[in-house]
Amino acid sequence: MVGRVSISRSGVALWRQVADQLRGAIDRGEFPPAAKLPSEFEIGRQFGVNRHTVRAAIAHLAAEGLVETRHGLGTIVTRSGRLSYPIRLRTRLSTGLSGQVASVESRLLNAQEHDAIPSIAEELGLSPGDSVLELETMSIAEDRPISLATHWLDARRFNGLAETFARTRSMTASFSHFGIDDYIRRETRVLAEGAGEAELVHLDLPKGSIVLVATGTNATLDGKVFHLTRTRFAADRIELRIEH
Repeated sequence: MVGRVSISRSGVALWRQVADQLRGAIDRGEFPPAAKLPSEFEIGRQFGVNRHTVRAAIAHLAAEGLVETRHGLGTIVTRSGRLSYPIRLRTRLSTGLSGQVASVESRLLNAQEHDAIPSIAEELGLSPGDSVLELETMSIAEDRPISLATHWLDARRFNGLAETFARTRSMTASFSHFGIDDYIRRETRVLAEGAGEAELVHLDLPKGSIVLVATGTNATLDGKVFHLTRTRFAADRIELRIEH
């Protein structure tokens, strides 16, 4: 009923493993929206765990907004597990997730200025040693953290952008404040890697989780790159869809 079952007795908590397996089944369409999950007894029997563990797993999925327990009806799937985020000519987080979630919010975690290392300077068309602004942000969809991002920009041109972002909570709105009302995605490189300590903490991921890493450059309409970003997405919560 939930496809292949693999539960380990060490490491990740049992309830979390059950939640991950159920989420995977929802992602694969085995339980589409409005479908009913098997009973706690049936789930417990399949995974070889007690009802307390099953209830903890279902409570976690309910907190993510994937399921809802209704009296007399059981546990009902309310939406698909993974969000689909399009990488397109104009890549915007809130626009890309519109229609899938009710709200998307971005938060500033850290901001600093430092000398640009050669690779970053080259991407931004700066000289090594020029000052760059580095921001760390986290994005949350319906109270569920989905990504961490590091942004690099010319510190002299974007002096005060950190304060603007902290107020607007939007990179697009912040760019507009600095006279960039429209911009395009010039390049995106995607790879998968193990989640580091920052991803484990801020994205609330268990050890051993995978993140999708999208490194992209944004340019003004005349083709000049002004923004380099490296975004880590929780792979169990979002898929990246390349659009042409």
